[in-house]
Amino acid sequence: MENKDKVPSHKIRLVLTNSCNMNCPWCVDAAVRTNTNGSFMTLTSVNKAIAFAKENNITEFTLTGGEPTLHPDIEEIVKLIKTNGFILKMITNYVLSDVVKRMDGEIDRITISYYGQELPEKNEFLKSQVVLSIILDADRFQKLEDLDYYIDK
Repeated sequence: MENKDKVPSHKIRLVLTNSCNMNCPWCVDAAVRTNTNGSFMTLTSVNKAIAFAKENNITEFTLTGGEPTLHPDIEEIVKLIKTNGFILKMITNYVLSDVVKRMDGEIDRITISYYGQELPEKNEFLKSQVVLSIILDADRFQKLEDLDYYIDK
């Protein structure tokens, strides 16, 4: 009997690490917060995910964590996924902005989770689409000027 309720997925999310360099109070994983000594997905596991994706008609990868830019092989992982023809997205806190900038154009969409850290300047990324994500709360936007600053950036 065929399961007609099953929705096909063409996306895969890779949690590259449980390490993070932020301490966000709303983090869903308290064990991740400020953990800079966490484990990292191996390149062997990344290659297995790529093979699985090819076998299952998956077209898009999203790299996440913890903070994916903490992975010591992040740039190699990005190249592996892109050279295999996948759409590639990444969710980052942008604290390691130099790492993110080096991957401009290799990552199709970079989602920056904004927590008050420095943001990229307008037109700083020439090839990758950049999306800002934010959780609005009174602690971070105590004045209207704080929100205006974020929106202007």
